[in-house]
Amino acid sequence: MSRETPDEAALRVIGYSRRSARIVRPWSAVTDTPSSGEGVPIVLPGSPGVELVLDHDYWAVAVKGPDRWPSVSWVLGSKDEQSGLDIDVSDPMPLSALLDDASGSRGPRPPRQTSKVGGQEVEWSRWSDYGELYSGCTVGLLGYDVRLRVTAKTEARRQALEEHLASLRLTSSPPPSRGGPKN
Repeated sequence: MSRETPDEAALRVIGYSRRSARIVRPWSAVTDTPSSGEGVPIVLPGSPGVELVLDHDYWAVAVKGPDRWPSVSWVLGSKDEQSGLDIDVSDPMPLSALLDDASGSRGPRPPRQTSKVGGQEVEWSRWSDYGELYSGCTVGLLGYDVRLRVTAKTEARRQALEEHLASLRLTSSPPPSRGGPKN
């Protein structure tokens, strides 16, 4: 009996939400060893596409969003299953939606970490649960909102992934004046 690979499992789970997805970097082609310090270049096709250099090699699944935000997403995972990254790219969220999101939050603000993503200063929110460490941020690049969510098993992996996201860049022109980016 063949074992389901993590990229195939991601496709299956995404399918439950009735979103279309496809493997763009197969798990079988990902190297097991971390980078030699220079990082691993990764190109994610789409409109817009994403180019970045990460600390490890990652498999990737492209997810086409519904007609509302986010418009295109990628789910990435390392072969050793110690870290992952979600990237969502969309037209900028309207101010009213941001205010709605902020009004629903309760309790203390999560700890923050400042760094750069795609040349822009960002503030990472950080939290954890059940042995997983998370961080997330939103950055504006080329007229799009880019939301990032890092998942890691150790603080060193979370920090390395956050730091490598400084290399992230979109590979397209600004979004069209009507509607969202097309995949």
